[in-house]
Amino acid sequence: MTYRKAVAVALLAASLVGCQPAPTPTTSGPSVVATGPDIEPTYECTPEFAAPSPSPSVRPTTCSRAVYDQMKARDAQYAEAERIYREFHEAEVQLARGDVGGEARLKALATPEVESAVAQSYAADRKDGYTFAGGDISLAWVRRYREPDDANALALEGCTDFRSARLMKRGKAVRQGATVVRALSFTTAGSSLRISNIVELPDGEC
Repeated sequence: MTYRKAVAVALLAASLVGCQPAPTPTTSGPSVVATGPDIEPTYECTPEFAAPSPSPSVRPTTCSRAVYDQMKARDAQYAEAERIYREFHEAEVQLARGDVGGEARLKALATPEVESAVAQSYAADRKDGYTFAGGDISLAWVRRYREPDDANALALEGCTDFRSARLMKRGKAVRQGATVVRALSFTTAGSSLRISNIVELPDGEC
């Protein structure tokens, strides 16, 4: 579990980095073209990791009904994963500002292993006197992420921007925050998706 490293970078980064929000990719936008009352419709699909629409380099291609249905189901999974990611971010903001109420929100969003690691990480930061104050801690962007070792995995990457907030230690300002880019993997737990892993990505600029 690599979460602790990501938190440390976010809390203790020594330098500022530029951050320009990138557009959130829309889910695939296939169309169904009817060709006549007695003719099977033509289905159009876009690649799973296509660039954000509109993009002249990414065009829909004709696909079968089965592939189209699979794509729509995958789009729904990504939409649910993003909803969970954004709720997770809100819980993290609470914890980063020293509000332990964020811990309760994690239980419905992550696996027990991830939930425990996140809570322990922020608890350790609070014990050392670190919190964030002022400014806005924002999720600059979220987009689909292709796992290097598993192209079929459900994962998102996003940039958390701490730059307008101040890192405090026991009430004294240390420095302005920075940015951190992470990939979050998801797994199905019962009938729900849960965050199953968090990895800090090398490029921390947004």
